[in-house]
Amino acid sequence: ANVFVSLLTTDQQQQQQQEQSQNNFDDYSESSRDINELDQELNLSTVIVNNPSDSSTKAILNKEDTRETWSNNCDYLITTLGGLIGLGSLYRFPYLAFENGGAAFVIPYVLICVLCGIPLLMMETALGQFSRKGPVGCWDFAPAMRGIGIASVVVSFFGALYYIMIMVWGGLYLYHSFSSIGSPLPWSDDVGDIPFTNNTKRITNSVEHFWNTTILNISEDFGGLSTFHWPSVIGLLIMWTIVYLCLWKGIKLTSRVAVFTTIFPYLPMLALFIRGMTLDGAWSGLRYYLIPDPQRLLNKKAWIQAAGHVLWAYGIGWGTIPALSSYNRPDYNFYNDIV
Repeated sequence: ANVFVSLLTTDQQQQQQQEQSQNNFDDYSESSRDINELDQELNLSTVIVNNPSDSSTKAILNKEDTRETWSNNCDYLITTLGGLIGLGSLYRFPYLAFENGGAAFVIPYVLICVLCGIPLLMMETALGQFSRKGPVGCWDFAPAMRGIGIASVVVSFFGALYYIMIMVWGGLYLYHSFSSIGSPLPWSDDVGDIPFTNNTKRITNSVEHFWNTTILNISEDFGGLSTFHWPSVIGLLIMWTIVYLCLWKGIKLTSRVAVFTTIFPYLPMLALFIRGMTLDGAWSGLRYYLIPDPQRLLNKKAWIQAAGHVLWAYGIGWGTIPALSSYNRPDYNFYNDIV
């Protein structure tokens, strides 16, 4: 009887263990299905590797991630440089340096670049690259900060309106330069009789007269507000058409255009530098830029303007950096490019 009871008890314990194992397996299967369903709902587009600098590791991209990537690393670097090298490099930095003591302005500029500009540039690049989203979507990890992305888009919008008009003015000067081949330039002193104004309040030279009457078409009263300045209107249409054609094919075409927009600004800068060095007093001006004045370093205006120019020159807050870096591979090592 004791043996029979012992066998019966052992059999019941085995049945209970089998039932417990089956229940655990069912719970595990149900949990696995829940995790798979959760992954599908989240629709994760990218799994980021722990060490993006290791070339042997690759980021795992989901099929849902259809965002383009740069053909090669040079395309990204050249396009970014083309977006940052603009009119500010041609006239803004020399103007600020001259106004704030020449070489004395370079010292706060370099310090702010190292302490503020480069870290912010790395942050925006990382946000765009690892989120693979534009300047607004890259802040999805912190919804409370999406306003930063929206503000950057607004700044870029008004900045585009500002820049495009300067390009139109440059185009108008270019047109008048070529249209006057073989004859004096329309803003030179040899164009004939110009109605100079000299009524003891102001004196207008030929350059300013051409700028006010031909380029800006300034009217004497509010009656001119009802008419269009057709050269500017046509110039705007041409410039916006060029911008559209540079973007409508995506980053593949943009990277090709950036080769020209990156290299070309250095040509006029080189020409202006050579021309400036041939003028009287050129070496005095160069000495002013190379020898710092320690007293200027105590002026807070120089530091404020240096900080503003760092943000301007690096494109911080414009949304350009996150937008361009979002086309990088998630495992791309951007550290060397920034440094």
